[in-house]
Amino acid sequence: MGGSGGTPNQDGCAPMTCAAVGANCGSVPDGCGDTLDCGTCAAPQTCGGSGTPTQCGCALTTCAAVGANCGSVLDGCGGTLDCGTCTTPQTCGGEGTPNQCGCTPTTCAATGATCGSIPDSCGGTLDCGSCIAPQTCGGAGVPNQCGTCTLTTCAAAGANCGVIPDGCGGTLVCGSCTPPMTCHGAGVANQCGICTPTTCTHGFDQACAVTTWDDFHNNAASYSTCSSATPPPGLAYYCCGWSGPHCSPAGCAVDCYCA
Repeated sequence: MGGSGGTPNQDGCAPMTCAAVGANCGSVPDGCGDTLDCGTCAAPQTCGGSGTPTQCGCALTTCAAVGANCGSVLDGCGGTLDCGTCTTPQTCGGEGTPNQCGCTPTTCAATGATCGSIPDSCGGTLDCGSCIAPQTCGGAGVPNQCGTCTLTTCAAAGANCGVIPDGCGGTLVCGSCTPPMTCHGAGVANQCGICTPTTCTHGFDQACAVTTWDDFHNNAASYSTCSSATPPPGLAYYCCGWSGPHCSPAGCAVDCYCA
């Protein structure tokens, strides 16, 4: 590299040096009609990179300058810039362009949908068409697929009372029960049965084990007249009304006599 000169040439001209002109890279005139080679720069610096000729340097870029609105990009000086994130449902590079927010909508074909509406993966929806009767969308039990639904029956569902779904978006009425049976009476849905009341025990014809003896004793007046002695230790009782000696379990439609 030039710079050790300074000795007059045969014409009596003393060439400049790189150091004398403050150059640490590139080529500069030597003042005597020739040029000086002042070397190169180590990456990522370039000669004149920071805007000063014959000086090694680099110029930091910006996200805006490179058109990036998400992700990371090189800053031009060996580092990186964080250009942010995207708002869902967009992703960085989602449309195929690096460092650009976007998303690629799906298609009905890509998701295998032949009817109905589905999300398009970009915050909207896709209309995937309708079905030809007697088929309906989801009729065979598969969402967004045309199919024919299979109507069930009360017998097939094991229902002998009440209302059940028919399997095709409607309902089936499966009849009623003959008293004293009621629908769900024995605790089984859509089955006729008889509710069996819980009888009062321990010799108390009008007491059932659902609250404390203190409550029974202190509030007996509000439960009508109750005839009972002190309950056995550890037992809790509730005074029944005078209609009968029963306390009905949950769901019992008859014999509900507790006050």
